[in-house]
Amino acid sequence: MELSLLIIIPISLFLWSVFVQLYLILRVFSKLITYQESYISQDKNSISVIVCAHNEYENLKALIPILLNQDYPDYEIIIIDDRSEDGTKTLLRDLSEKNAALKILRVDELRADFHPKKYALTQGILAAQNEVILLTDADCRPKSTQWIREMQSPLQGEIEIVLGFSPYFTQKSLLNACIQYETLYTAIQYLSLALAGHPYMGVGRNLAYKKALFLKNQGLNTYQSITGGDDDLLINQIAHQNNVAICLHPDSQVYSIPKNTWSQWYKQKIRHLSVGKYYRLKSKIILGIVNASQVLFWLSFIIIIFAFQEKMYLEILTGCFFLRIIALWGGFTLINQKIHAQVYTICIPFFDFFYVLYIFIFGVIALSKRHVQWN
Repeated sequence: MELSLLIIIPISLFLWSVFVQLYLILRVFSKLITYQESYISQDKNSISVIVCAHNEYENLKALIPILLNQDYPDYEIIIIDDRSEDGTKTLLRDLSEKNAALKILRVDELRADFHPKKYALTQGILAAQNEVILLTDADCRPKSTQWIREMQSPLQGEIEIVLGFSPYFTQKSLLNACIQYETLYTAIQYLSLALAGHPYMGVGRNLAYKKALFLKNQGLNTYQSITGGDDDLLINQIAHQNNVAICLHPDSQVYSIPKNTWSQWYKQKIRHLSVGKYYRLKSKIILGIVNASQVLFWLSFIIIIFAFQEKMYLEILTGCFFLRIIALWGGFTLINQKIHAQVYTICIPFFDFFYVLYIFIFGVIALSKRHVQWN
């Protein structure tokens, strides 16, 4: 009897995880495959592009000309120079003298109760003259001169927030391959859940929202002392099913420079994941189910393989295993193509197992950390 219970438990968990995963793949994630943008750009929104920079001289030198070259009639660029000591101040002064659309804010002092980046970003938003805030980072590069136009297009009617996609530049390394998959999977989650009526985050590398919404909800004050979360915690706080749209147009994408070492990537992801504990309860439950079903899918099946000897039932369970793998492989391959991500689709099953390790190791460490650092 004791042996039977030891087998029944992993089998039950496995079947539950297969059901949940198939539901997510076929009913939630698949929304990205069938999604068709129907917004017609009317160029009615005035835009303030905001970039926070701390010692980003080389990146700003590359980014600012791209921003100045955007094909849009009404926008300003606000660069917040957050205590830079690398020549950024001189660069920004020279560029702003030649370009009226480029505005510079300098932050020289910190507030003890306000995280540096959140404080800098808040100053930039408060100084913005236009109705829509469009965010990116210094190490990012908009793919097209139509970036502003495409990202502001959905801001019609009740829509106050637009979630964009920001892939990383590709490099020939295992690290970059892992970064590409993690970026794809994260995008699949937050974009498809937004379409399903459960928006919970965005990425500050490519995110737009109305300034009035930011001010109405007291901006970043609720989480002002927390490292990170200036994008996902804000969206988690102010987004609901009726005021959010996503933008998947290729010209709306913003590419970012990936980390080059495992230690750099580790620090970045710990910073990103550490804010999850501050999400709304509903978001925690949904993400908990998503992550738990993926972890249990692999963990329970491995236990079954080694502990279960009934051949007929083992064949059925193995069939369920491959059914989920094939559904995931096919679905993610189509989404990868749809949003022009950079994942090697032949490796998706391997990356799926890798992601379980990522969730388990990084998630536990991130949620246990009290303090993480930004620049």
